[in-house]
Amino acid sequence: MKQILKKIGLSETETSICVALVGKPPMPSANIASSIGIPRQTAYSILIGLAEKGLVVQTAIRNVKHFHTDKLHLSAYLKNEQERMAKLRKELQGEAASTSERIRPMTGKLPKVEFYDGSMGQERLLESILDIYKRGKSKMFRGYGINYFTHAKGLENYLKYFIQKRASYKVDTRLFIAKGPDGFNIRDEKSAYRRTVKHLDIDPQMAGIYFVANRAYFFSYADNVGIMIENQSIVSMLKHVFDDHWKRVEQEKGDFA
Repeated sequence: MKQILKKIGLSETETSICVALVGKPPMPSANIASSIGIPRQTAYSILIGLAEKGLVVQTAIRNVKHFHTDKLHLSAYLKNEQERMAKLRKELQGEAASTSERIRPMTGKLPKVEFYDGSMGQERLLESILDIYKRGKSKMFRGYGINYFTHAKGLENYLKYFIQKRASYKVDTRLFIAKGPDGFNIRDEKSAYRRTVKHLDIDPQMAGIYFVANRAYFFSYADNVGIMIENQSIVSMLKHVFDDHWKRVEQEKGDFA
């Protein structure tokens, strides 16, 4: 079931939530969050999204939202999606047949670009990073980030979970943030979660840029959107620029650039 749900585009956490609900009576988000080890607010946001998609059924018991699903419900969703995709494919074929314009095939491989909107969308994007580490495809996280978790409204709890989970995969992090104090509260090696943080001589920002494997991730916390670009050449160049920047900071000033 996990593999099927992943193939239709669900994230690792969305998949875990659906599997945890199958065959169980309706449960509140707090119980579900506890059963799979994620923040309650994260579980609630994902459950609402799954309910909107039709994968999960939402009910109210004593004025508290409860959620449940079963194999028949998931099968019905897959059937509806199959019919919807078949209809879209037919419409696309008709559109292609109605135009006389010929498009020259691309000779190179286009970068893969994905857009995510809202707190839940950004969580899915961050989940895709954790999935890379889970599969052992990378052991390094590079990036330019924010000074405080509160700069990412709606994601504060999830970001703390993300940092801890990332460290559990033994990932080393190098992060630039703006000048001034920061909210990472690194006191020792244990609280650092394998992070090394250095400061840039700029004002605090409301965005983040991160490089993982052959992907570049762009987050605008001010606008609550995220973008992922997957392209080996582009990301390789950005990583080299980042590593050169990091090296210069260590050689020249130690902590500021």
